[in-house]
Amino acid sequence: MEYAEVVRSKAVRMIVQETEASLAGPSGYGGRRPPTRVEMHVYNIRHIQHHTGQLSACIRRVAPGADPRWAGTGWPEGPPAPRTFLAR
Repeated sequence: MEYAEVVRSKAVRMIVQETEASLAGPSGYGGRRPPTRVEMHVYNIRHIQHHTGQLSACIRRVAPGADPRWAGTGWPEGPPAPRTFLAR
């Protein structure tokens, strides 16, 4: 849970620093078509969802009938402040 809090606080710091320009900019990863920062954020969210599903399936195999309750349902400090570019 301590590690989850470290990751969560880092995510909040990163999200509130993003601007329309920074999200459209390079992510720092190479390739034939380097992704933008917003593409990497979306990819990372999807990647986390994938592994959450894998973990849930593993728990259900090990403990049939288990209904894993995840650690949280939101940000205790509230969601990051909305940016104007998100409202378009």
